[in-house]
Amino acid sequence: MATKLMLVFLLFLKHGFCAETKQAECNQDNNFCVSEKESAFERSHYKEMLKGEDLFGQIKHLDEDDLREIYRNTNPGSEVKQKQYFIPLGLTDTEKIASLAAASIGLVVFKSDQAILDFVQDNKNDVTHKMERFGYYAGRTGIAHLIAGSYLMGAIFDNGKLKDVGVLTLGSIVVSQTITEFFKVGFGRSRPRDADGDTYKFGTDGKSFFSGHSSGAFTAAAVLAEVYKDTPVPYIAYGLAGVVAYARVHEMGHYPSDVLYGAIAGILSANITMRAMRGDDSLGGIMVTPTYTPDPLTKDMTFNLNIKWEPKRPAPVVSCEDIEELGLSTRETVSNCMQKAWLLNN
Repeated sequence: MATKLMLVFLLFLKHGFCAETKQAECNQDNNFCVSEKESAFERSHYKEMLKGEDLFGQIKHLDEDDLREIYRNTNPGSEVKQKQYFIPLGLTDTEKIASLAAASIGLVVFKSDQAILDFVQDNKNDVTHKMERFGYYAGRTGIAHLIAGSYLMGAIFDNGKLKDVGVLTLGSIVVSQTITEFFKVGFGRSRPRDADGDTYKFGTDGKSFFSGHSSGAFTAAAVLAEVYKDTPVPYIAYGLAGVVAYARVHEMGHYPSDVLYGAIAGILSANITMRAMRGDDSLGGIMVTPTYTPDPLTKDMTFNLNIKWEPKRPAPVVSCEDIEELGLSTRETVSNCMQKAWLLNN
């Protein structure tokens, strides 16, 4: 009852008095006035809810917005929230530094695109032609074979890592190639073989920036490097991805800066996608929450999309006394104890 009185009082302060006119209708105590345009819902719910209350003997008019406000305050559970979706866009410190460094190098390479391209073209031979053919295959068909073959072999031999390679590569490739296509269409850079010597020809129908073969190859390499870390696999994977990038410059399908930025995009796409597929939200990202709110007057559903940035969670500190029980290595022991000491003194 107190809540209802407070809501009516606030609305009274907001709108003041309303004059009695032939278009207004009042309740039995002559203390509450509503418009003739009110809906059946208003009559059955709000009029009944406020009926008989004394508002200092005054007549008060409520419009549709006022009624919606009362409904939202008296029905806080009316909003229907759907499943939340988290997009882990946070990067590790290593990824940030490496990306910044690579992007800076990319600017230098961008200024030297034509010179590097000419050098590659002037030094072609039988070996480089074979590398070109391999690179074209590995950057497209080879990735499809990797996805299908690794998952199939993993299922046959019950090898979890092989299945992870198939699933994670598929998800990461979808993300990286979507981003790549967005940049290709957005920048419209002409390919070297179509540019007529104009290295910086943008805004055309060309799709040179950045390389899809390069981004795809480095996406697959990043997945392999993550699944088989602490083995020679990462070195082999990134080496083969480098051959794909070289092949695209050799074939005059891309400039050097195209394949470099494609490599950066591929690695970042793979790392972010793998964290998303594994449910890792520790580095922060965007939380997307779709909601549906019923309109009390029209009964229509209003769709809203709430987007919120979730910051990086602080790393948990393991007590120095618990180190031995957890079986951590000497390096981890020192790291955890130093972190605890820093937190205690700051």
